[in-house]
Amino acid sequence: MGHSQCGAVKAAINSEIENEEDCPSNVGKIVKKVRPAVRAVTNALGRNPKSMEFNELLHLSTIENVRRSANLITHKSPVLQELVKRKKLGVVSALYDLHTGQVDFELPELEVFNQKGVS
Repeated sequence: MGHSQCGAVKAAINSEIENEEDCPSNVGKIVKKVRPAVRAVTNALGRNPKSMEFNELLHLSTIENVRRSANLITHKSPVLQELVKRKKLGVVSALYDLHTGQVDFELPELEVFNQKGVS
């Protein structure tokens, strides 16, 4: 589960905007793992991160990071993979909104971002 206004995703976006490959200390390790989600969103939309409204990019990148994290959890562990395959375990993506307290379990795939005309 991810959350709105995530500092790690903000840092990853800023590093993309500033074209900084390296970030200091522990933050850099997290940013390095989140940046592919930011890049996936901008690539899917055919947009440069500098040309997007920051909060929109933050929201979409957070969703993509959540989706990728759930996929990684499922596929990285042979034990979890087997449990999912036997329908003994389910891994779901969710996004917690810090302002409303709501949890959204219906997160769009990248293709949906583009189809809905997100700009």
